[in-house]
Order: sequence, then structure tokens, then C-alpha cells
Amino acid sequence: MAQGPFFTNLLSSLNELIESGEPFRTESFTKLCDSIIDIFDHLGIMLSFAKHEMSHKNNSLKKASGQFKTLIEIVEEDKRTGNIVVKNSSGRNLHRLILVVSFIRKTFIYLLESPDTLLKSAVYKSYGETLGTIHTYPVRTAVWAGLFSLPYRETFINSIGETPDSAKDAAQRFVVLCEPVVARISSLFDETQIPTSDLMIIPKQVPNSS
Repeated sequence: MAQGPFFTNLLSSLNELIESGEPFRTESFTKLCDSIIDIFDHLGIMLSFAKHEMSHKNNSLKKASGQFKTLIEIVEEDKRTGNIVVKNSSGRNLHRLILVVSFIRKTFIYLLESPDTLLKSAVYKSYGETLGTIHTYPVRTAVWAGLFSLPYRETFINSIGETPDSAKDAAQRFVVLCEPVVARISSLFDETQIPTSDLMIIPKQVPNSS
């Protein structure tokens, strides 16, 4: 079944990351993030800040990839220097980015539960379990209020170039393939207390740090 450009690029970059083997290569991970970023153009204005923040943080990893070829090198170096908890450090940015990947994965998990699941319901659940865990209460409240502006499920699927059937097939593959990737990268932060964001409002442009 033919796929639209979003899932074609997403699955291609995910397969590249998996095939690069462990430890996962930094460059391959940034390509995966690049393939995810554009989905925020289809999730309404309230979540557009996530696209800006993701782009900002992903660019920092691209710069770091010349020195640190694998993700584990980034995390181990920032743990060694104590920078893992510092705003805008590569390690902390990686932590934020894998939460975004998990957010998108869980959104599709909830959409796959039933063809009647509303997009706003899926995003509500996935946000609370991922990005919502690092956001302040004011930001969470603003996001939850903004969920009412999300497009209808059918509009969203059409906007990313899919049909209900093609989206279901591609989303199922993404959810399954991405699970061990999210688990493995998330495990790099085990026993490390990463601070929550200190943002009190949703930024209108890319913040210097978060």
C-alpha cells in the first residue's frame, strides 16, 4: 500500500537508525527527528512551539555529532562533566527529543486503538505521559486548553498524505519498530534526575533554552 511522504520519510529514517546498530549513531537519530518535526504543522497552532523547540534541540545534536558519533557518547560525556542537567546541553536536549519521539509514538498508539478515537483524545493522553511530565503546570494547562483547536482525525490523516487504511498500516509499523529505540535511548538516562522545564508560558519563538 502506497504511503504518503510523512510516513515514507519517517519509516526510512527509523530503519536507518535501527540498521546503524547499537550504540545508536547521533547523525542517524537527528535524521529521525527531522522526519518527525513536520508533523507538528498538522497538529494545530498550540503545538507549533514543540516544532520550534525540537528543531532547536536537534540542531544542537547535529553540531555535536562531529565530536560525538553515538548518543551514548553524548550522555556519558555530559554525565562526566555534570552538564547533563544543564539547560541546552546536548545530553539534556537528547532527553527532550526522545520524549518528543515517544509523544508521537504514543499518539499513534491511541489512534490505533479505535477508528473512533478523536485526535485530541489521543494527543491528550500521549502528551500527559511524555512531554507533560517535564512541562510546568501553566504550560500543561495551555496545551490542554489548546487541544480543542486540533483538527479532526480525518483531516489530520489527509493532511499528512494518508488514507485511513494506509495510515493504519504505517502507524502500526512505526509503533512496533520504535518501541525498542525509545526504550534503549531512554535507558541512557536511568538514575539521572533530569530537571523539568522552567518555561511558564508557551513561547512564540524558539527560546534560548528550556
